[in-house]
Amino acid sequence: MRFGFHSGMFRQATRTAATGTLLFGLSLISLGILIFVMPELIAYFIAGLLFFAGLSVVGFALRLFLMSGFGPNGSGEDATRRNVRIRIEDRDGNSI
Repeated sequence: MRFGFHSGMFRQATRTAATGTLLFGLSLISLGILIFVMPELIAYFIAGLLFFAGLSVVGFALRLFLMSGFGPNGSGEDATRRNVRIRIEDRDGNSI
């Protein structure tokens, strides 16, 4: 008779973690072998990743500039919105 203080759920989680760790280790080993055998191919791959990462950062920066008002829709402080009312209440509770 077996007495266990854990359920099958913990055993499955441990197995999943071990499988993920094994696959990650094997992929690191294969990447190391690829770098050793074909360094030019890996260099081109990493250069492509950096290029696309740079493009996405530039695109994000351009969107931020456009949303901040430095675009064709407005110029900084002069940008106004239609149908926007600002209500300021006095201390008496009357709105101006």
